[in-house]
Amino acid sequence: MIEFRDATERAELHPESVIVLYGPPWGYRGNSRKDLAYATVHQLEKSEQAVRLSPGAALDTDSLRALFSRLAGATEDITVLPERVLAHDRRYVAWWCPPASRAIFFAAESAVGERAGVVPQPGLVFAATESRVWVMALQGSERPRATTPLFLSPYWNVDPRGWVCQGNAPFPKQPRVDLLDAYEAAFFESRNTHANVQGNLVKYRGGSTALWRHLLSGRLKRFPDACLTGTGATLQQWLQQVLSREGVT
Repeated sequence: MIEFRDATERAELHPESVIVLYGPPWGYRGNSRKDLAYATVHQLEKSEQAVRLSPGAALDTDSLRALFSRLAGATEDITVLPERVLAHDRRYVAWWCPPASRAIFFAAESAVGERAGVVPQPGLVFAATESRVWVMALQGSERPRATTPLFLSPYWNVDPRGWVCQGNAPFPKQPRVDLLDAYEAAFFESRNTHANVQGNLVKYRGGSTALWRHLLSGRLKRFPDACLTGTGATLQQWLQQVLSREGVT
């Protein structure tokens, strides 16, 4: 029993359950992951003679969240998710950015040079964690589904996996649904200096340099979705890969 006191209340707290953590044996030197663990939660069953553990139930993410909320003494705030949000928990957020005309900036030694303008741009899928931002392109204007195919982002500051080179851009550090506009502002206001994809970033005569020059000059009135290079991955597959790289899954 623990006696609990604060400025307005006094209460007695009694043990009610136990969490048991399982891991490799002491001194284990096998080839599998040494940080592998499993946990179960057991209710305490009391009798006049003794207290024993009830059969355990696996401790999953929902159970942990409920425990954290209870320990904090409050329930989580309810957040109504915007339509653009595709997936979200405390560790990451993924969202859809519909196609639109947006600003783009270049500071390159290539034929694009120092240029900026508002040009048509494709639909995008963003994913953000505390440490990184990722982006892929979409064809069409519909909200993507789990099976929607993804395409390489045509921007120069993105690698083939979709990882964004942030440089000194002011990206948020917390993956929250109320910061989507801040993430997008940091991305679209960044300067494209050189392509991070070797080869066919886009399927356009003259490559991505010609594509952006023609968009900036007004020669192209719409972004040519057909020039996007496929990745062979769907939205769900890509998100799973990103979260695996980030250690989220």
